[in-house]
Amino acid sequence: MVSKKEFVNINIQTILALIPIVDLWAAYRIEKFRFWCGLLVGFFLFGFSIDETLRYPYNVIVIMVIEIPIAVYLMRKWSKEWNAQFSSDNP
Repeated sequence: MVSKKEFVNINIQTILALIPIVDLWAAYRIEKFRFWCGLLVGFFLFGFSIDETLRYPYNVIVIMVIEIPIAVYLMRKWSKEWNAQFSSDNP
């Protein structure tokens, strides 16, 4: 099943990127589902390695400080690229 070829609201996409499970739908809407799943696997492996080196409250803080900005940045970047392909089609 292919996603709808329409503009997406970048602010909504950013919020959806922060909500577990719903972030997969946000990535699907801009046809970046596979990349997003790869990113989640990378986050999991990174979190697992940090979990082994730091104790409980500190490992969660480190993981969130690194993962949240990356997820927000990539979702905004990809959403802008997605919207740009429609604005270039219709001058």
